[in-house]
Amino acid sequence: LADPPGSSRTKRTHSITVDINAYVGASFGRETWERDAVLGENLQSNFSVLAPTMPVGFAVSKMLGPSWKHPQSFSLYISLLDLGALMTYRLAEEDHFGAYKLTYKNVFKPGIQVHWNIQRTPFYLGAGWQTGAQFRMVDDKEISFKSSRFFMAFGVDVPIKTLYQH
Repeated sequence: LADPPGSSRTKRTHSITVDINAYVGASFGRETWERDAVLGENLQSNFSVLAPTMPVGFAVSKMLGPSWKHPQSFSLYISLLDLGALMTYRLAEEDHFGAYKLTYKNVFKPGIQVHWNIQRTPFYLGAGWQTGAQFRMVDDKEISFKSSRFFMAFGVDVPIKTLYQH
């Protein structure tokens, strides 16, 4: 499914690369859920989130810094899906938003991230934002919330397909 092992090195050695990319790691951040209730009451909650992250999307990477020193690789990443969203853990004391529902509808999480591709390793450190619906179960009914999350992430760079390198 992915490019061969070691292919993450390409964005750390070439001036510019464009990839279909996945990242596997963990994230920590702040999330907001919002829902307009039937009776006009607006439910909203802000909380801390610790989550595995496995976004899939497009990365444009560039080497920055003087070539005679140690230039660093940075990526602008547009994610479409986040498979890690299936296992998000809310660090909240009470849960008036219902029970978690294991569903692939919780995977569509478009977002944008900036990554530092750590030299001589397949690891990255990043910051980003993503949005999407969050589906929950309340009294045997599926309901959805508007979700928005700002986060920091750390993990392994997994290029799926390199589309361009220079």
